[in-house]
Amino acid sequence: MVSETVQVSCLTNGGAKNNQGFKRKHLGSGELTTASCHDGVSDDKGSIGTSSRHMTANINEDTQPDGVSKKVRLPKELTFQDMYNNQDAFDDDDDEDDSDWEPVQKHIEILKWFCTNCTMVNLDDVVHCDICGEHKESGIVRHGFYASPCSPEVDLIQVESEARGREKDLHSEASASNCSTAVGFDERMLLHSEVEMKSHPHPERPDRLRAIAASLAAAGIFPGKCCPIPAREITHEELQMVHSLEHIETVELTSQIFSSYFTPDTYANEHSAYAARLAAGLCADLASAIFSGCMRNGFALVRPPGHHAGVTQAMGFCLHNNAAVAAFAAQVAGAKKVLIVDWDVHHGNGTQEIFDQNKSVLYISLHRHEGGKFYPGTGAAFEVTPAGYAQMTHMLGTLSNGKLLVILEGGYNLRSISSSATAVIKVLLGESYGCEPENIVPSKAGLHTVLEVLKIQMKYWPTLSSSLEKLQSQWGMYSMENKKKQLKKRRLFEPPLWWRWGRKQLLYHILTGHFHLK
Repeated sequence: MVSETVQVSCLTNGGAKNNQGFKRKHLGSGELTTASCHDGVSDDKGSIGTSSRHMTANINEDTQPDGVSKKVRLPKELTFQDMYNNQDAFDDDDDEDDSDWEPVQKHIEILKWFCTNCTMVNLDDVVHCDICGEHKESGIVRHGFYASPCSPEVDLIQVESEARGREKDLHSEASASNCSTAVGFDERMLLHSEVEMKSHPHPERPDRLRAIAASLAAAGIFPGKCCPIPAREITHEELQMVHSLEHIETVELTSQIFSSYFTPDTYANEHSAYAARLAAGLCADLASAIFSGCMRNGFALVRPPGHHAGVTQAMGFCLHNNAAVAAFAAQVAGAKKVLIVDWDVHHGNGTQEIFDQNKSVLYISLHRHEGGKFYPGTGAAFEVTPAGYAQMTHMLGTLSNGKLLVILEGGYNLRSISSSATAVIKVLLGESYGCEPENIVPSKAGLHTVLEVLKIQMKYWPTLSSSLEKLQSQWGMYSMENKKKQLKKRRLFEPPLWWRWGRKQLLYHILTGHFHLK
C-alpha cells in the first residue's frame, strides 16, 4: 500500500493551524492518501511533495451504482488550483464545519478626541492636549481666553458674572459717550463650515469667531465700549473691482451645492457664498465709515478669510478678498492712498496679486517664508504674541492719524487669536498696550530678514537709510557675539602643546582659533 503526504499551509485566524490532517480512502484499490497541515514544510523549498510513484486516485461516489467508479487522475505535484478543480476527490467523510479556515479580522477601536483649541488629535486617556495643553472639556468657545486651559470648571461662573456686570455698565457708558471704535460682526457668518469632517476638524471653523466674541464680551468690550455696524451683502459690482466675473459666479454656484471644494483644503457649503458676501460687505462699510470720519477706527470680526483669494481663484480657506474690497471702498469714499499691512503668518499672495500694478495701494506683508518652503511659498524679500500685535496696531495708528481698520484673516489657535484680537481692540479704544519696544531684541534670523528687505526697499524709500544703519550696527553686535561663542567652544578642548610642532599642527591651530577654515 502506498501513502503520500501533501504539505499545505492552512491559514486559520491569521496563523497556521498545527497538526491537522484528513484521510481519504480509495474504496477500490486499497490505497490511502493522507493530506496533513503542519507549521513547517517537509522539504527545503516548502513545496507540495509527492512520492516518486505516479498517484492515481479512484474515488467511488455514494451516488454511483455498485461497481461503477469515477476515476480522477491527479497530477504528480498538487497545487491549490488542482485541488479546487478536483474538489470532489477530497470530499470529507463527515460534514464538519470548515468555517475556521477563513481568517478572522479583529477591529480594535482606538478612542480619541480633538482639541477644541487647536483641533489636534489626542488619545482618549489624555486629559490635556499634547500640542497646546488645553483641557479636554475646555470652555474657551463659551468664555474666550478667560476660560482656564487646565480645567473646564475653574472660575467660569465668576467670569460670566463679571462679564455681565461689565457689559451692563459699559454699554450705557458707550452709548452716552458716542463711541468711536466700530466692530463688524454677524452670526450668519458662522453658517460657513465644512460639511463632512476629514481626518480632523478643519482649522478654519466657526469656533474661531465664537471664541473671539466670547473674549470681547467677557472683557466688556463688545458689546460695551465698541459700536456695532449693521451687516449687508457686498454687491457684484463692488466685487468686480477686485475679482473676475468668472470667480464671482463660481463662488455663487456653491450656494446650490450641499458640499464642495475649490482646493483640497478650501471648502464651501450652501451658506458659504452668503457668509463671504456678508464678510466683504462689513469690511467695505467699515472702511467707508472710518475714512469719512463717522468712526475713528474699527475691527472686522469676519470669516471666511480673504488674503489668499486672488483675481480669479479661491484658495487657502479664502473666497473673497476682504482687505482688497475694503481698500477700494476707502478710495471710493475719497482716499487717495491706502496702506495694507498684512501680519498673518502666511503671505497674502492674493492681495499682492490684486494690487501688483496699483500705485495707489501699498501692500506690506509680514509673514513666515523659510526660503519658499512655508505655505503658500510666495512672498520672498524681492517681490511676530498679543503684546506684539498691540504694538503694531499702535504704530500703524500713528501713521494714519488714527484712521485704521483691522481685519481678521487667519489664526487657528483659539486662545491665541482671541487674546490677540482683544489686545488689538483695546489699543483701538486708546487703552495702554503695555509693550515697550526698546526692551525687545529681535532674533538673529528676524534681523537678517529685515536687513534684506531694507536693502531692497531703500531704492524706493530713501528715508529708511537711518533705520538700515541702526540695524546694521546691531547685526555687527550679533556677529561679534557669534564669534565669541565659537571661540569658546573651540577652547573647551585644549589640544596637547606638542601637536603644535608635529603632524597635527594644522589641527592644533584650528582648535585653538589661530586658523579658520572657509
